[in-house]
Amino acid sequence: MFAYLLDRQGKWVVPKQENFLLFYLCWGLKGDGDVDWDSILDLGWGTCLVKNRKGDRDLYVSDFVNPKNSEWIRKIQRIMNEIDEEGFRQGYVVPKIQAFLEKYAGKPERAAALMEDIRWEIDVDFDGELCGSSAVMDEAMVLAENLEIAVLYDAEECLSVSALRSLSRRKNICEKSKYGHISVSVYKEKDREYLRRQGVFLTLERYLEKLEVTPSPRSRPS
Repeated sequence: MFAYLLDRQGKWVVPKQENFLLFYLCWGLKGDGDVDWDSILDLGWGTCLVKNRKGDRDLYVSDFVNPKNSEWIRKIQRIMNEIDEEGFRQGYVVPKIQAFLEKYAGKPERAAALMEDIRWEIDVDFDGELCGSSAVMDEAMVLAENLEIAVLYDAEECLSVSALRSLSRRKNICEKSKYGHISVSVYKEKDREYLRRQGVFLTLERYLEKLEVTPSPRSRPS
């Protein structure tokens, strides 16, 4: 097991499996109720170790320390959700998602506001099937997706084939992609009544409703 997890370089022992080190670092933060996760995910942990390479001491900066690495952030969130579900959910996940929902609480049609904020686009193939999408994701939306609370693409699959075909014929919001599908910039459609009839707002409303029922930490036996 140690040969798989660790390596020796001179007098230094370094991790072969960076997920092992990441788990250890997350475990060290488990009992700290004052962790500023926004700062950690923005700034990273800095230099984690020092290792000896070819006789010289070099700083060991693992790839997951890079805060721009979305996979690094996803792993941290998933690990913390597993090892400290109650504390992490109540201290970070729930407040983050609630703050996101509050931005739309006072909007007359929050699904329409969300659509415009994320600049929602869907990709439709020539058979009228959904084949992809794009959106400017808020960090709370990414968090919800990483923890499988709510995934925008799952909501998009609620759009009917007839709605997708109709949307893909709206020349003012459609563009043929070089990859063999039609990109539909849904957020550019000005006729809101048309979008409502096609179920666009209902689809986004279902997504928001999933965020509203963010699962609480699993009850544990006493």
